[in-house]
Amino acid sequence: MNVKKGKPWDTFEIEAIVSAYKEMLWLQVLGHKFSKTEFNSTLQRKIDRSKASIEFKFRNISGVMSILQLPEVRGYLPAENFQKALFDCVLEWDRKEKFKPIVDRLMIRPQRAIDTQIMYVDPPGLDQKLTKNVGKHSLRTIRGIHFPSYGDWRYRLGKAGEEYVFHAEIDRLFVAGRNDLSKKVCWNAESNDEDAGFDILSFDNYGNERLIGVKTTIGSVRNPFFLTSNEYTFSEANQSKYRLIRLFEFGTNPKAYRLSPPLGETLRIRPSVYEASL
Repeated sequence: MNVKKGKPWDTFEIEAIVSAYKEMLWLQVLGHKFSKTEFNSTLQRKIDRSKASIEFKFRNISGVMSILQLPEVRGYLPAENFQKALFDCVLEWDRKEKFKPIVDRLMIRPQRAIDTQIMYVDPPGLDQKLTKNVGKHSLRTIRGIHFPSYGDWRYRLGKAGEEYVFHAEIDRLFVAGRNDLSKKVCWNAESNDEDAGFDILSFDNYGNERLIGVKTTIGSVRNPFFLTSNEYTFSEANQSKYRLIRLFEFGTNPKAYRLSPPLGETLRIRPSVYEASL
């Protein structure tokens, strides 16, 4: 075997390792046991790459999956500096719905949340490495992905997450003895107010308004998410009332963290899409 060293991965190699990653992910979603070592050994024989090189490439794929809001194989933390060809391959697989069986499996809506069924955790700190994992060419490609028009399932997932939080807020207030407030909780999706800047009107236990934005992923806590210009501007103008709830691992074991404005103190926010006119 003549193990390749220092050479960029070609199309055949990239397709092979993305296919292996997808197979592991499918087994993980189904709850089946599998050996990462066996997958690695099989790939070594197929593409003449070292064990370490394959392991790191799996982590590169996790980095791409995270950015595309797709789930990751547990144990392969997102790694930086992946090549454009790898990003393009995973993106193309996503566009051709090759991950659809996995997504559909994870899109099975969790039971309606009641009170503390949403497990809130502390928000993760800024991940310096994860923000570097996109090369210049790939970054331009990523900026071409505009939520929600890209990927109908992402739009449906967003609405499912909003509904989940909507019912959780109603139940939280009811359990707190504020049935009067629980009846006033409002979900903007039902009133078709897409430009409100928030998704759910709720209240704290003392009757103070809470204007909640919800962002949902079937992936991990590290997954980035998109804010529209209107959402970000609204959060800045309503700092005392606005709260952002980030749901992650939705469809398996939903958890969440909450953020208060100014969001720029907790999130690294950078422009993604520009509107241009004469």
